[in-house]
Amino acid sequence: MFIEEKKIGKTTIIQLSQLNREIEEISRITNPSLHFPQRRDLSGSDSLFFSSDYVIVLHTPEKLGIRVYGINNWPVDNMIYMHILKCREGEPKILSFINNLKYNSIEEYNPIIN
Repeated sequence: MFIEEKKIGKTTIIQLSQLNREIEEISRITNPSLHFPQRRDLSGSDSLFFSSDYVIVLHTPEKLGIRVYGINNWPVDNMIYMHILKCREGEPKILSFINNLKYNSIEEYNPIIN
């Protein structure tokens, strides 16, 4: 249905999905190389990837009890990571944000790299 709709004029389709429970497995939480969400973590990932131009996952590793995120030990306290898993006109990437919901805001996070 979504593929047919995309053929009619300029159409943007936003599909919402959720992660399956595999991301919560202890083996994923304790292994930094498995922290990041992957295609297989999305419910209905095959059809979702096929019919979408972009696939984006918002992830808050702090909620899973992860103390540092990924193999580069990124911070997790009050952080939200936006994983762009599919980008038809670009490269997949990860954006980071400070979760400042106390003030109803999410702010871009740009660490100083020495």
